Amino acid sequence: MARPEVDGDAETGPGVWVLAVDPSWWPFAARDVVVEQGGGRSWTVVKAKLLRSDFDAAVDYVRVEASLGG
Repeated sequence: MARPEVDGDAETGPGVWVLAVDPSWWPFAARDVVVEQGGGRSWTVVKAKLLRSDFDAAVDYVRVEASLGG
């Protein structure tokens, strides 16, 4: 996960991070907290969506929109 180049965008709005998270953590609910392993940063989930590949489950992920800080 990396700091966004801009603070939000037209789709997510200011202050929102978009994270790609391991699908084994699914499901997520609003206000769940995601914690960075080893780094200690945390994000509060605003919304999440499980995205599955039609071709290979190895590339499935959860798209999480979240605010920094838990």
